[in-house]
Amino acid sequence: MNVTHVILSVLTTLALGACAHGKNHADHHTNRPVEHELPKAYEKSSGASASVYVSETSWVNQRGQKMTFNKLRGAPRLMSMVFTRCPSACPLLISDMKRVQNGLDEKRRRQIRFTVFSFDSKHDTPETLRAFAKKMNLDDQWDLLVSDPTSTTEVAALLGIQYKELPGGDFVHSNRLIAFDGDGVTIGEKDGLGGSVDAVTKALAH
Repeated sequence: MNVTHVILSVLTTLALGACAHGKNHADHHTNRPVEHELPKAYEKSSGASASVYVSETSWVNQRGQKMTFNKLRGAPRLMSMVFTRCPSACPLLISDMKRVQNGLDEKRRRQIRFTVFSFDSKHDTPETLRAFAKKMNLDDQWDLLVSDPTSTTEVAALLGIQYKELPGGDFVHSNRLIAFDGDGVTIGEKDGLGGSVDAVTKALAH
């Protein structure tokens, strides 16, 4: 097995299981993240130019401000999903997003919003999101959001992110970055941890 295969194997393991805190869970197959159904409104408008902003779910950010998903329209955004108790994969995912941010020129950086939704409606709150933002050294261009489980499932489906809550309250999930233009049309994607972020950065740079 060459070095490339070893790296890919490690990244796959991180992508699907690194957030489990090493707890003893059920067998490997039951710990796989699952895909959730898309909202009907998105299914009807699906296509290359379909906007993600069909959801009317309500969220609250790390500043305690309430917002509706479809009101995120306007600024280009890089989106993903994490949970703040995740010890390894989620910080790496945020690190990938920060690499995208740092790869933009200063003017464009101020125009992009970096938007992260929490899987964990039971434990994550504006306070935990704010602490996570401070820990990860995230600036004012970042929005960290949490909602109820139904809303979380709906937005995960829209973003093409698979996840599953484990019996101990942790989550297994795919690690995915999605870039959107101001209308919510997908302009770039990245799956997995690490590696090049050039394609997503380039998509957001214009």
